[in-house]
Amino acid sequence: MIKKILYDDILVRHWILPQFNYSFKDVYKVESISIGHYLFELHNCIHYKSLVSGDYSDYIKLITTSNQLEHSLDIFLKLKDNFNLHILNEEQNKIRLSFYPDLNKYVIRDGVHRLSILLYNKVKLDPNWFVLVK
Repeated sequence: MIKKILYDDILVRHWILPQFNYSFKDVYKVESISIGHYLFELHNCIHYKSLVSGDYSDYIKLITTSNQLEHSLDIFLKLKDNFNLHILNEEQNKIRLSFYPDLNKYVIRDGVHRLSILLYNKVKLDPNWFVLVK
């Protein structure tokens, strides 16, 4: 059970393939360079930076090169424009996190889009919106 959580407690894992040709200046930690896993603080993740800048080219490259067929720019923008905090109280919409004791941080397993939108809208986090997974 998470009693209190801040945005600074959360990291995002991006699977970035070499053909993405991404600048890694904001990487928090390289998790596994051989398979392209990099950890970013939420405010440095591609999703959030796209929202802030309005430039979604890196987001599109990320979902395209990593073959994330369940995501698209249209879906992301619709979620942003129609986001409803109440959905986070439903079990199937809770944000899934894993705790990494060596980093003393949580890593998002599911919910990067939702968390990026929450941060973008400066919403205070409610611990009830999260589920811990292994």
